Amino acid sequence: APWGWGTEFERDKLPAGLKSALEKLELLGGEFLGPIRDVTVNIRSSVDYQMAPHIDPLPDGPNSFILSLQSGAVVTFSPVKAMSQNAVRVNDDEEYAQNSYTDEDIDCLVPQRAVYHFAGNARYLWTHGVRPPASQMGDDGLEAFDRWGTWDKVLRRGKDRAAVIFTFADPQAS
Repeated sequence: APWGWGTEFERDKLPAGLKSALEKLELLGGEFLGPIRDVTVNIRSSVDYQMAPHIDPLPDGPNSFILSLQSGAVVTFSPVKAMSQNAVRVNDDEEYAQNSYTDEDIDCLVPQRAVYHFAGNARYLWTHGVRPPASQMGDDGLEAFDRWGTWDKVLRRGKDRAAVIFTFADPQAS
């Protein structure tokens, strides 16, 4: 990205909308946030998007904020320890689409135009990802749904989704 990354991040190179969102997050985080380290924009244009469980690069810093735009999402947090004990299940597309990655997962419902923050153990000892959706053919084509917790609670996916990730260093690093 033209604004750089890590200690070379140049906030003045952010487009006005991203810069405004960054400034609002900094006000929310107050003294607990160090300098911005990264801004990443992920755009998906298909209802079948997914994101494999992962831990973001450590140099991004201990604080991650994700702004969900265009469509809501269900983000699944999975403890690394439980994933390593269930390697077969974690790698079975059908199993984790229906039953999640582990029995210890936490589903986070993220409505459209909402932001969520994770730090501490959620940042370093848990992965985060977006499971593939349950889908069916509807009158207007393919319809896709996410569940959170149980199949009694579902969220219809929009075709388009954007996620803007803001990561911050420790306050001591400023």
